[in-house]
Amino acid sequence: MKRVNLFPNPRCVDSGTKPVYTEDISKIIWQYSSLIGFGITSDPDGIGAIVIFKCDGLDPGSRYVLDCEVGYWNAGTARGSIISVETSGNTDGIVLANISSGSHKPTERHQTLRFTAPDNGVVYLKFRGPNPQDSSNSDMTCAFYDIQLELASTFDAAVAGGGGFGSSPGTRCREAERSGRAGDAR
Repeated sequence: MKRVNLFPNPRCVDSGTKPVYTEDISKIIWQYSSLIGFGITSDPDGIGAIVIFKCDGLDPGSRYVLDCEVGYWNAGTARGSIISVETSGNTDGIVLANISSGSHKPTERHQTLRFTAPDNGVVYLKFRGPNPQDSSNSDMTCAFYDIQLELASTFDAAVAGGGGFGSSPGTRCREAERSGRAGDAR
C-alpha cells in the first residue's frame, strides 16, 4: 500500500504551494516552531485570519481524511470553525466536514476530519486563526502541523497498524498508537 498526501504543500515550506486565499492575516510562518506545519497570525485590526488551500484531483465519491495537529492560542475564538473542508473557496460552498467545536478551540490538539469527495473532485481546506476582537491575548497565532490529506482506506490501514510499502514526500507515517513517526519517515 502506498500512502499519498494530497495536501498541496505537505512539507509546509515557503517555496511550496501557497494558499489560494487569505484574509485578515498579518503573516504565515512556514515550518512553524521547527515542525512540519504553518502558523497564521491574525491581523490585530481584523476579525481573525483565514487561509484557504485548494485541493483538486480527488476521486469523486471516495472517502478521504484530513488529519492534523492544532497548536492553540491562549484565549479567544475563531472566525467560524477552526478547520473545515468545503466545496467552495467562498461562502457559497457546502461544508463537508469541520471541527465540531465550532468557533472555539477544540479540546484535543489532534484532529481528524472525514468527508466524501464531491462530484468535481475539488475541495477547499480552510484554516482559521483567533479573533483579536474577542481576546485580550497578545499572541494571535494558531499553528497547524503534520497535515495529511489522503484516502480514508490508506489512512485507516496505516493507523490500525497495517503499515505500508512507502509514502509520498511529506506523508506522516505514524505508528499505530500515534506516539511518533515510524522509523525515519517524513
